[in-house]
Amino acid sequence: MSACIQSPVGASFIYAALTTSLRAANLEYDMYKWRAVAAVNEILTEHTNNIDDTTIASVLMLLAFEESEVADPRKKGDDRRHSISMNNAHLDGLRKMVEQVGGLAALNGNRCLQAFILMFVLESASLKKWRLTFDVRHSIAQSIATFNRPYVLLQHPNGYIDDYASLSTQPRPVVSRIVQQFHDLGVSSTLLDIIGSITIFILDLSAWYSTGVCPVDALELQKHASLLMYRLFDWYDRIPQDGSHATSQSVCLALLIFMTHATEPSAPSFGLRLWKAVGKLRSSLQQSPLSHWASVPNLLIWTLTMGALSAQDLSQTGQSSNAHLLVHFFTQRLALVSKISNLDTATAACTLSRLRTCIWIPSVFDEQVTRLWVAIRLCRVGVLNLDEMSATNDGDGDQIIENQYALGQSTTARFFSTSRIPT
Repeated sequence: MSACIQSPVGASFIYAALTTSLRAANLEYDMYKWRAVAAVNEILTEHTNNIDDTTIASVLMLLAFEESEVADPRKKGDDRRHSISMNNAHLDGLRKMVEQVGGLAALNGNRCLQAFILMFVLESASLKKWRLTFDVRHSIAQSIATFNRPYVLLQHPNGYIDDYASLSTQPRPVVSRIVQQFHDLGVSSTLLDIIGSITIFILDLSAWYSTGVCPVDALELQKHASLLMYRLFDWYDRIPQDGSHATSQSVCLALLIFMTHATEPSAPSFGLRLWKAVGKLRSSLQQSPLSHWASVPNLLIWTLTMGALSAQDLSQTGQSSNAHLLVHFFTQRLALVSKISNLDTATAACTLSRLRTCIWIPSVFDEQVTRLWVAIRLCRVGVLNLDEMSATNDGDGDQIIENQYALGQSTTARFFSTSRIPT
C-alpha cells in the first residue's frame, strides 16, 4: 500500500482512504476527488504508453466511488448528470487501459487486480473462519445487472475460457447425481456442461465456507466464480429469445441468481442488481409448461425459490414498483407446485431436504430460504421472528435508481454504510 500511496497516482489511494471515512460521516470530500482525478489525468496524458497496474487500480477505485455516487437517489439535477458523466468517463478509461496493456489476461502478473476487475475482493468475515464477501465489481456484475455484454473478459487469445472442472478434485459421482436432474429436464448440452462446472465449484465453495480451508487456490476460486457467471450470461445471450428454450432459460437465470447469492453471503441486499434477471425468469417460467418439470419437481421448487428470494429482496428494499407482482407470481407458483408434489409445508425441514438434492450451500441458503417461506406464508410454522425480519427492511419507495447504475448500491452498502462508522 505504501508503494501505491507514494506512486505518481498516490492521490487516488489517499482519496480512497479518506473518502471511506469522510463520506460515511457525511463530511466533505470532493477536494480529494479532484486531486485524484487530476493526478491520474496527468499520468495518462504524459505516459500513455506506460500504463502500469497501479494506474489501472487507481482508475478502478475512482470508478467504484463514482458509481456509488450515481447510485445515490438523493443526487438530482446537474449533480447527478455530472456524476453519470464522470462514471462513464472512468469506465471508458478503464476499458481502454485494459485493452492497451493487452487485455485482462495480460494482468496475470497481478492476479488480485485481475480478479478485482472481474468481480470481487476477499475479506475475513469472522474470527474463526474465512468467508467470501464478493464485492461484486464491474464487467461480469454489470452484465448481470444490465444484460449487456461485459466490457472486459478474461479469456485466451483463441477465445477459450478456462473451465473450473479442470482444477477441482471433487468426486465425480457426487457431481453426476446433482447434474442428473438437469439432464432429466432436458436442458441443452452446452448449458449442461456449464452446470457441471458450477456444481463442482459450489461443492468447493461450500467446503471453504464450512471449514475455512479452500480446496483450490483462493484467487482461482474467485476468478472462476465470475467466469462461470459469464458463461451462463453468454449462453443466455446467444440463444433465440422466442420461447423455444424457455425451460433451459429458466434454469440459466435461476443459476445466475443462485451464484450471486452464493458468492455474496453477507450482502444485506442486492437492490436492483438482480431485477432484470428476476423479471426475465418470470417471463421464461410463464412460457415453460409445468408438464416439462414433471420428472424433476425438486428442481422446479429450487428454480422458483431463487426467483422468490430475489423478488422478496426487491420488495423489502422498495426499489422496484412491480416487486409485489414478482413476489405474487413466485409465491403462487410455489404454492401450486407444493400442492401438486405433495410437499409438506408444515415446517421448512421437508422442503430444505428437497432443495439440498439440487445445487445448494446450506450455510448460505437454509436460513434465508426459511425466512422467505415464513414471509410469503408457505411455511405454516413461525419458526422465525417476523418482526425481526421486517426490521431489516430499510427500503424506501423513493430510493429508486436506474437499473444500469444498480451496481453502485453494493459499493455504497459495502464501504459507505453509516453503520460502519466506528463508535
